[in-house]
Amino acid sequence: MALTVSCVAPVFIVGITGQIGTAFLEMNMTSNNDAMRKVAVFKWKRFEGEDAYSRVSDGFATFHEWGVNSEELTDGVGTCSAAIVERDNGSIELVAAEMIQFIEEPT
Repeated sequence: MALTVSCVAPVFIVGITGQIGTAFLEMNMTSNNDAMRKVAVFKWKRFEGEDAYSRVSDGFATFHEWGVNSEELTDGVGTCSAAIVERDNGSIELVAAEMIQFIEEPT
C-alpha cells in the first residue's frame, strides 16, 4: 500500500526578538510501506531550575522520507532537512533531522 501526501502549510511565527516571519512546511511524499522504518522522535525541553534545554523522548513514529522545512524571516529565507514521519494515530509531522533516531534496519 502506498501513501501519498502533498501539503504546503503557511504558519506565522514571532521570534523572541519580536520579528514576524512565515514558515512554510513543504511536504510531498509517496512511500511504500515496505521501505518505511521506525524512528524514535525527540524534542527540546527545559527543566525547572536548569539554564539549558535537554533533548528528551517524544515517542515513536514511522519514517516516510526526507523533506525540507523552510522559514521566511525578515532578513531572508532559511531551509533545513527534515524527516516526514507518521505517528501511530495517523498524523503526519515534519521533524528536524537531528531530532530522530532510526531504530530499525532498512528492509
